Order: sequence, then C-alpha cells, then structure tokens
Amino acid sequence: MIADNDDSTLPVVELRDLGNDVIHIMLISSSNRSFMLHQVISVIEEEGGQAVNASLSMVGNKIFHFLHIEAKIARVGVETSRVQQRLLNLVYRY
Repeated sequence: MIADNDDSTLPVVELRDLGNDVIHIMLISSSNRSFMLHQVISVIEEEGGQAVNASLSMVGNKIFHFLHIEAKIARVGVETSRVQQRLLNLVYRY
C-alpha cells in the first residue's frame, strides 16, 4: 500500500474513451504540485470538448479530478490522444 504522502507515482492522467464522443478523465496530483481545474477545462474546450460534469476531491495530500467530457460538435468529435498529451504537458509543468 502506498502511503498518503508518497508522491512518487504522481501525477496520474487517465482518459477513457467511451465512444459516442464521450470521454471520462481522471487526474490525480499532489497538493504540493497542483494545477487548477480551469486549466484542464480550457485544454478540453480548445480541443473541441465540453465538460458536462467535473468534480474535485482531496484525500490526504492527493487531489482527484474527475471529468465527464462530450464533444461540442458530434461529427467533429474530440481527439482523445491529443487531449491526453496536452493534459500530460499541463500536469507535468507543475
């Protein structure tokens, strides 16, 4: 079991493409090395998505972000791999 103060595996960026232009995103970061939720949503919007639901919770020194994303325009969609790369760039900057 990893101790609450073990940041060696953080940050975590996980995207799950559910089809039908829906993506679930989970981001886990340390409270010592955090980014703002609005930055994540900006990346998603720039890539053609919209946050339908977003939540944030803190357990110990870990911050969990969960987002439900849908494409703004279904026929255009959202490029999951591009969103993932941009989010990785964002979270590793902090």
